[in-house]
Amino acid sequence: PAPRAPSETGASVLPHTTISPRLAAITAVALAGLLVVITFGLLGTRDDMMESRRVKTREHTELALSLIGHFHALEESGAMTREGAQQEALDAVRDLRHDGTEHLGINDMSPTVVMHPIKPELEGQDVSTLEDANGTRLFVEFVDVVRDGGEGFVDYLWPKPDEEEAQPKISYVAGFEPWGWVVGTGIYVDDVDAQFWAKARAFGLPALLIMAIVGGLSRWIGGRL
Repeated sequence: PAPRAPSETGASVLPHTTISPRLAAITAVALAGLLVVITFGLLGTRDDMMESRRVKTREHTELALSLIGHFHALEESGAMTREGAQQEALDAVRDLRHDGTEHLGINDMSPTVVMHPIKPELEGQDVSTLEDANGTRLFVEFVDVVRDGGEGFVDYLWPKPDEEEAQPKISYVAGFEPWGWVVGTGIYVDDVDAQFWAKARAFGLPALLIMAIVGGLSRWIGGRL
């Protein structure tokens, strides 16, 4: 018998049964890769924003330490008594502000509050039992960080002024050993998550649209092979 034409053999089915699944697999891998890139990009952006907040708190705490160091030097030189130098240092740090309303605070290693510009009624009070909304004894944490490494960050929850709901906050604290002080300031980071989700929506919605278009084209092309 005469040989059968290629169109009459199973070869004509091969492209549809092999190329189409391969195209779908390649498309799926490409879309998954796009999703991974966007996800890691957004997480990296969030990490950058958090690092920016950490840098800010550290810089302002170091500024306060430099002021305190200045008055300590006056004490050491004999130009001021310890009591006078400490009072001048406290007054100088009390007036410091950053990010509009953020302030600095000072406690000792007890911990007892030495200076608090927003809640002066805390000054002289033992705050070892003061907790945040999660039960973190934040002033004890401040002391522990200084005792362990001299300085560092502490995450906790604390209400904003004139608000009741606690918000995430990060503080940088550092010890001033000559006077036994713990100096620190914090900054709220709730807006970081708000900005993160805004960026996620800004990048995510177009990405989903692209994925839907590419997926649809892949199915259409695969069905015609």
